[in-house]
Amino acid sequence: MNSQRQKQYFFGILCGLLCPLWVVLHECGHYLAARYYGFEALISYKRCHYSSPSNTPISIKVAITTAGPIVNLVAMIVGVVGLHFASRAYSRSTIVKAWLWTFIAFGGLWLLQGVARLGVGGWFALTDTPLDIPFFLRSDEVKISRGLQLPTLTISCVDALFGAAGLWFVVCFHRRNGSLGPFFAAFPAAVLSMAVYLLWIGPILLPAPRPTPTTKGEQDHRSQPAMAGEFFVKSQASTWP
Repeated sequence: MNSQRQKQYFFGILCGLLCPLWVVLHECGHYLAARYYGFEALISYKRCHYSSPSNTPISIKVAITTAGPIVNLVAMIVGVVGLHFASRAYSRSTIVKAWLWTFIAFGGLWLLQGVARLGVGGWFALTDTPLDIPFFLRSDEVKISRGLQLPTLTISCVDALFGAAGLWFVVCFHRRNGSLGPFFAAFPAAVLSMAVYLLWIGPILLPAPRPTPTTKGEQDHRSQPAMAGEFFVKSQASTWP
């Protein structure tokens, strides 16, 4: 393996290892939106906790919920546009820039969880099982759909389309430039880094707040155990949505 090929694999694996940063940035989107509306908020390693009055308009709750996925969507668009211009002058001197744009686009590949949600939702629909299960209740996309009074999986469909389109473009870029192997090497690295982050490093660097008695009208953004990138509202805030 020549030095250039080794360099490609190095950057590909590095992209995967840095994926937990997108979890934090996603939560920062929720955090900034909550702070914008004047709510107290706190970020832990896989959740954003915030409290708001029980009479908070649904539109504000939808905006706070949407802020996280918006971070991923913007990242994907910026990354894809960057790769588009990088493809016009791809050379050894631009490898670093190409992989930087790839890493940014990786933030948008988070939207591919919509594909998984559609698959699981389709299975439960075929088996006549209600969709009111934790996997769906805790997702940002389902909360947004319900808040906007849309069918449950509407926003998940949008996620799936954007995520698939972004992945297709990035794959095509690396296939044209002979770096498809290094690109796919990023995925096992991402799985490993996410496991280490969620099970070890994350709880140390950004520990979850200790549970406290919940007062009337208070809600906790992802306060229950959930996968990173999911959303849950306590039962006393069942009116949302």
